[in-house]
Amino acid sequence: MSQLLALYMGSLILRSIGIAVIAGICSWKIRNVAIRHAVWVAVLAAVLLMPAADYLLPASWVPARIQQVAAKQPASIRVASARATVQHPSAPTPSAVKSSIRPSPVNLWNFAATLYALVAFAMFVRLALGYRKTGMLRRSGRTIASPVWKEIIESDGACLFCWSPTPCRFR
Repeated sequence: MSQLLALYMGSLILRSIGIAVIAGICSWKIRNVAIRHAVWVAVLAAVLLMPAADYLLPASWVPARIQQVAAKQPASIRVASARATVQHPSAPTPSAVKSSIRPSPVNLWNFAATLYALVAFAMFVRLALGYRKTGMLRRSGRTIASPVWKEIIESDGACLFCWSPTPCRFR
């Protein structure tokens, strides 16, 4: 089971790197920061939603060899809990104590999914805080009314904030 979990996590990592490399190549020459930001937000969303897509996609998309390996794996792993026992004169024999301790099943898939969801939630919280701080900066900013800057903007014709050759909303 742990080997299958490691293979799945490895495939998630490789697919995430592939998506990021493709997005990096596509956005390499894009000068517009808003578009580049949108591309990387889409990459983040794709990476975070990848396990859900794996769960929702039909199993026919999975190669037959991987289906065979997955079918051979047990659904859960049993872990025996180690409890220290103190022997008293009236205590049962070690064989009776051993039979009373039953291993409890630990589902690594649930643990991995919970850990993944926690990390995804933390990343979304960080993203939301960044948007909030950016909005606060934008609202607290003041416009520059210097004639020198107006002359530069009017003579250049390009936007100084997003490097776009066309007029934008920042003007």
